[in-house]
Amino acid sequence: MSADAPRHLLPPVHLWGAPAAGKTGLLGALYATFKSREPDRWEAHPKDCRDAYTQEALLDAYEQLRDRNVAKTDVRRDGYRPLEFLLRQHRRGEPTGTGLRLSIVDPAGEYSTRAELGLTEDGRALFGRVARGGGLLWLFSAAPDASPDRLVVLRHLVALLEHAGDAQLSLPVGLCLSKVDALPSADREAALADPRAALLAQLGPTAFTWFEAACPRLRCFA
Repeated sequence: MSADAPRHLLPPVHLWGAPAAGKTGLLGALYATFKSREPDRWEAHPKDCRDAYTQEALLDAYEQLRDRNVAKTDVRRDGYRPLEFLLRQHRRGEPTGTGLRLSIVDPAGEYSTRAELGLTEDGRALFGRVARGGGLLWLFSAAPDASPDRLVVLRHLVALLEHAGDAQLSLPVGLCLSKVDALPSADREAALADPRAALLAQLGPTAFTWFEAACPRLRCFA
């Protein structure tokens, strides 16, 4: 990571989502904002990656996005390995000095589909890490063939609460309906106008009510 990283960074925000939820696309987009030099942006850059493996993942994600060929991330044969980046903020084309650590703890989404994850050693370590983090961004794809497994989602939320040691999560939690470009135009505009209603429909009232009860700092995005 570069030597000019902002000081006093908070614990990392963790990105979570099932396979094909849009983690790779989001990662590519964060580097694309650096390339495009948009005046107001959060950006990722290879110099701000934790290691060479993370640099390779960032560049690959950008190339896939640029070529409009974003593919599902493969499960690594050598085991679990998170990606960590430093994101930098710009306003009116100038750096603000504000940085945000982003960690993708399950790049392939292999853990996010396992209902029994909280009972495993890897799962306990992962949920403990997320519960102690600086925030959680949970992606749910809007693609027609990507209905979430609501029981798994609830079990993972309960596992996070158990590791937090409280009835609520104190960290900020963002639920994001990703890939809204896959929706018909009317549905896409409705989701962008009211992300909460779109996520309520995608997750169902039971799961969504659990999130609202367990996450007092909940926000919805699309």
